[in-house]
Amino acid sequence: MIIIGVDFHPEFQQIAWLDTENGEFQEKRLMHREEAENFYRALAAAGQKVRVGMEASGFGRWFERLLAELQLELWIGDAAEIQSKRARKQKTDRQDAQHILKLMLKDDFPRIWVPSWENRDLRQLLWHRHRLVQARTRIMNQLQAKDVGPICERIARDIRNQYTLAYVPTNRKRDGTYRVIQVKASAPGRGHLSLAGHRDTFFRALRNVHNGDEITLETASGLHRYRADSILVVDPDDTQVLGKSNEAILTLVTCYPFSFLGPAPKRFIVRAHKLAVTAARPASADVMAREMR
Repeated sequence: MIIIGVDFHPEFQQIAWLDTENGEFQEKRLMHREEAENFYRALAAAGQKVRVGMEASGFGRWFERLLAELQLELWIGDAAEIQSKRARKQKTDRQDAQHILKLMLKDDFPRIWVPSWENRDLRQLLWHRHRLVQARTRIMNQLQAKDVGPICERIARDIRNQYTLAYVPTNRKRDGTYRVIQVKASAPGRGHLSLAGHRDTFFRALRNVHNGDEITLETASGLHRYRADSILVVDPDDTQVLGKSNEAILTLVTCYPFSFLGPAPKRFIVRAHKLAVTAARPASADVMAREMR
């Protein structure tokens, strides 16, 4: 078995691992997310039995999903208790990873219970529904004394539409592939087109996006195909990702982490370049547009 201690950071992770069969010890820094994904996918492809330990972190949801997908064992520990077990006050990324590895080897790692992903999705959806109910109640109270039947019907329809979209738990098909993401916008030309959406409704599917995925943008002039080439996590005030460009670029922006309750502290950025000439708008597009309205 390979036991890995991980000091997890938003941009990278420092790891220290030990192969219990031959006693080999190694250390490495893995940048997020491509290098880290390649490392763990290689271990899984080699058929290695792996156990990974890390402190609880709000920025590691994608990493937890990756290990669950690869069927690698993950231990999540109480950060405060892990630090209390440290003998020396001096700490570095390497020492943190080694400390977690030592606790796992001594069977002294303070594991905490973590809900399943189905449970987390359900909690997020219930929280979103609660916010929608609150919004509906506030609006109805404000308009209670007025004859606003048509307005209330429109508001209720909008809320139902959001509620239905929020209850799509994933964008993944049963065969393991991903559905094409579709959005509405004016016809894009050359230059930088940026679209923003909520992480728990319209852009919920972005949690499953990978480099190389195809994104289809539907407009009145037809379909525009893009290829995702970079995925970033940035601060909310980082506007460089929205800068001007002479190339045909699409940027999708939503809040991050996806499972965060309340105002999220980061922004999830997907950059994509245009692939081909605009395709003709399908005959069913008008029907789809009417359904979305």
